[in-house]
Amino acid sequence: MSVDAMLISRQYGLVAFLFGQAPMNGEREGWAALRQQQDELYGALESYLGRHASLRAGRKLAFEINTVTLLPSRPPDAAGLHGAEGHYVNLEELPSVLSSLAQIPEAVQRNLDSAINKVLTIRPAKKRANVTREDSRGSKLKAMEKEIAHLDQWQKRSAIEVPDGVQRVRGLAGSGKTVVLALKAAYLHAQHPDWRIGLTFYTRSLYQQMEDLTRRFSFEHILDEPDWSKLQILHAWGSMREKAGVYTTLSTHLGHPVRDWSYAKGLSQNKCNYFTS
Repeated sequence: MSVDAMLISRQYGLVAFLFGQAPMNGEREGWAALRQQQDELYGALESYLGRHASLRAGRKLAFEINTVTLLPSRPPDAAGLHGAEGHYVNLEELPSVLSSLAQIPEAVQRNLDSAINKVLTIRPAKKRANVTREDSRGSKLKAMEKEIAHLDQWQKRSAIEVPDGVQRVRGLAGSGKTVVLALKAAYLHAQHPDWRIGLTFYTRSLYQQMEDLTRRFSFEHILDEPDWSKLQILHAWGSMREKAGVYTTLSTHLGHPVRDWSYAKGLSQNKCNYFTS
């Protein structure tokens, strides 16, 4: 089940939008189909968000899920939507609907934002409950950890949007590039399971982190391990004796010998000996 747009804010809470069209024949069956579509969206959101303890208050969600179907014009009385759950309005009526929605606490908004962006699973398990002084190192680490699972608007766009052509993500060390890359790979794999996706990187020490993040994000999207034959994590160079990489895979596919650093180093030394002899 997909959603056309979503609004999350303290003022309006969670609002999920569907863009609808009035049934051409105007019959109640067509309007009933629109109503069923919105009910299915509500059920999907309730099922997913209910899995997160941080979003519950007792046995219920700590906020209301608001669903809105936007239509080109106001639905007629014959549509049978009077008293229906959810909202079926045009753009002119939308401000009135939004103003009637209940606010949510800041903590709920942050947890909700993280859950919708599929990044709750990267939160550190350590709570640092023994932190007492605000100016201590533990207090500063605690404040940083609160930000780990919260993507800003640029990170969200980088992870979710798929532009036509090359997309370049730039940032300082520790700005979240690795998280965005793993989330984007898991998101694309969930949306297009038949695609062959290569997630590559330059630093070998990132192998385990890449695999762990991608696995966690895949579980958030599809409740299962990714298909590793379709979503492959490959080092930029790779190794014939350990794990294949982009370079070793391409060289093998093209029938070229795979060279490594030792070969390049030896070749360089031979050239130096040749020029000095």
